[in-house]
Amino acid sequence: AIKRLDVHEKVFDPLVDALVTHAKNARVGDGLTKGITHGPLNNKMQYDIVTGLLEDAKEQGAKVLCGGSAPEGPGYFFPPTLVTGVKEGVRLVDEEQFGPVLPVIPFTDVDDAVARANASPFGLGGSVWTTD
Repeated sequence: AIKRLDVHEKVFDPLVDALVTHAKNARVGDGLTKGITHGPLNNKMQYDIVTGLLEDAKEQGAKVLCGGSAPEGPGYFFPPTLVTGVKEGVRLVDEEQFGPVLPVIPFTDVDDAVARANASPFGLGGSVWTTD
């Protein structure tokens, strides 16, 4: 899973809207059940990490656009969750979470995006998507 999504400010709002629509169509539950698209987190420790990072982000002003709370019932299920209003310095952005919570962060130009990418000590992967 990707850790964060940096999006150029010119396409930020329409892209976020499309992602929210997609995330809201996800079905969380037993992965062996037909129609389910997202199974549980690996274990309680990972569940606690993901929910803790999200709570920290909310305390720092994050806006949760969809998801954001576990469904009722047993298991470590958590829906795809999109978050805006965060930046470097917020644990959700700075730390590896390995969960279905995605911070979406606007950038202004290539230099801004590269500086943000290089500010992390993690280097697990990255990609650039563009029309040209």
